[in-house]
Amino acid sequence: MTNPRVMCRAHLLGEHREVHAFTGSIKRKIGMDGYIELGLLDPPKLESRHTELVEEMTRRGWGHYSPFEEVDTSYIKGTSHIDPEANLKELASRCKECRRLQHESATLQT
Repeated sequence: MTNPRVMCRAHLLGEHREVHAFTGSIKRKIGMDGYIELGLLDPPKLESRHTELVEEMTRRGWGHYSPFEEVDTSYIKGTSHIDPEANLKELASRCKECRRLQHESATLQT
């Protein structure tokens, strides 16, 4: 749930791919408990997250050819506690390009 503008190409496209993978798993009623408990997934927000990712992909001039398939998440128990700030820090610690984008974004906001 980090701002897609501060994600490098690989991470932006990777998360987009994961959204589609999660919707496929939800359609097949594959358990999501581990992802939810670890704060990595908030199933009711998948469609809005997909929209955010596609908007950034479009802003960067990339094509998008995989529309979101609506899924019923009502059967999924538990709530997710995603911490966007912690996710930003984790992303910056693992990826030099994401760290650079985060720094540029922070510089523009000041």
